[in-house]
Amino acid sequence: MILKKELQYYSSLLTKKHRRTENKFIVEGKKSVLEGIHSKYECEIIFVTNKFSEDNNDMIVEMTKKKKKIEIIKQKDFQKLSDTETPPGIAAVFIKPKLEFSIDIISDDEILLCLIIFLTPETLVQS
Repeated sequence: MILKKELQYYSSLLTKKHRRTENKFIVEGKKSVLEGIHSKYECEIIFVTNKFSEDNNDMIVEMTKKKKKIEIIKQKDFQKLSDTETPPGIAAVFIKPKLEFSIDIISDDEILLCLIIFLTPETLVQS
């Protein structure tokens, strides 16, 4: 059972400010949630309504086998997490992967090309 405070936290992710500070985002809809689960993003939690759970029991069982945390919530609570007028009944919170940059992955030629573009873009047009 999800606490009211947790529901508030997850619904705050509907705003750009909180998505950026928490480094998480919400995805709605059956197809989008499945794509997210099979992607490189880490799934923190999946929310489903009672009706969705009953209509898609096989999907719920599959996600449980993959050790995904699933919360079944009331329709009115789900609407707090949804950004659509007619909520699909399923939403998931994903954690954005941290992007790491290493100078080792860029060759000297690529750096030189970047410098040429930034320093003298008009020379590229004349060539």
